[in-house]
Amino acid sequence: GLERATGQLVPLQVSGLGENSCTTCYSDDAPRSYWRVALDLRWSDDQRARSYLQLPSQLRQSVQQQGALRGIYAHDGTALSNELNVVGNAGALAALLTTDPALANSLYARAFIGGASTGNGAVYWGDPNDLRAQAWAWYASALYDNLLPDIWHRPDAASKEK
Repeated sequence: GLERATGQLVPLQVSGLGENSCTTCYSDDAPRSYWRVALDLRWSDDQRARSYLQLPSQLRQSVQQQGALRGIYAHDGTALSNELNVVGNAGALAALLTTDPALANSLYARAFIGGASTGNGAVYWGDPNDLRAQAWAWYASALYDNLLPDIWHRPDAASKEK
């Protein structure tokens, strides 16, 4: 926000989000950015995307030590939530596919293959009613398996990859 008296930028004050109301932490938006930039890198080979995908060392260490990411991380790398987070792991997977494929394989095996459940003839991750988690697990799987052809720049790519 903007401090009216001085014109200085100040952190936004957000209420109603509980004790973990960090609006600039690694939670849901940052991982989605990693995924989108990783897809852009595949489609454009833009080296700025490669630079962006250097996952912060704290998140890399969490994947190495715990096998997956928790829901929210503070700027210093402290986990603010103990719950596993499908969206967070999708973003980490996207970055690691570029920077550390072996660790990406380990994360995919643990968080997506190992984290999948079945019931009523369906596959789901975490809460089956959490649409965001379900969508991002599938997005992560599609990126991992390289099933997202660039049909904008290469319209023939969709038919060739089948």
